[in-house]
Amino acid sequence: MSVRRWLPAAAAAAAAVAAAAVVLAGVGAGWWGASAALSPVNAVTAAATLSSTSVGFGDPVTAQLDVVVDVRRADPGAVKPDPRFDPYAARALPVERRTVGHAVVLRFAWQLECLTEPCLPSAASRTFAFPAVKVSAGAAEPVTASWPTLEVSRRTTAA
Repeated sequence: MSVRRWLPAAAAAAAAVAAAAVVLAGVGAGWWGASAALSPVNAVTAAATLSSTSVGFGDPVTAQLDVVVDVRRADPGAVKPDPRFDPYAARALPVERRTVGHAVVLRFAWQLECLTEPCLPSAASRTFAFPAVKVSAGAAEPVTASWPTLEVSRRTTAA
């Protein structure tokens, strides 16, 4: 069998496997009920991540918040996260939006940076625990998402 004959079939199979993985991940994360046709279980669901949980002093970190909104029960345009990253300075990045069935997925992101003394570890490393981010969405019940902890290491050792 030539490559021309099996390559399209292999590509289609890979696409089907990828689509199934996305749906299963969404069901596992509670974004959709197993019996629902890509409908979120809750009006609003949120998950918070950091690009890295262990960095050196002065390294930038990206905080990412994925919010899934059931458009039948909440207005995606009314979604407002209220993150707190003190002592880090946060610069908001453009919000990404995609629609999947009755759900709109909003991806908020912030570039975090701290080059000041409050972020400098006094020992070999220091752990930062940012407060959970509260997400409001108009009349829908607010939700919270917890950030992973961030460990910041010194770049030099004591002499």
